[in-house]
Amino acid sequence: MLNINMEYKSGILFVRLIGSLNKLTANKLVDTLIPIIISQGIKNLVYNFDELVSIDEVGSKSLLLGYNAILNNNGRVLVVNNKFNLEFYKETNNELSALKILQI
Repeated sequence: MLNINMEYKSGILFVRLIGSLNKLTANKLVDTLIPIIISQGIKNLVYNFDELVSIDEVGSKSLLLGYNAILNNNGRVLVVNNKFNLEFYKETNNELSALKILQI
């Protein structure tokens, strides 16, 4: 099961993932997140893994789809608590520091 909590604040989309991101739940993230990034022109994204329990290869690839959509908008992506040691992502300690880093 995967719950997705999204909050848009100060030009940054915060995506808090709760549960497991795997081949059974990855489509939920992609179907929810990608249309928002594209339609709203989101440039800054923060993935928060504090409550993410597990991730598999399919889940990791779904995160990359969001990452690539942000890069296509000339934006930046940060990860809070990259406890799964996923590559490509710049890390930060918490959402407050992410807010400070990404604010223009």
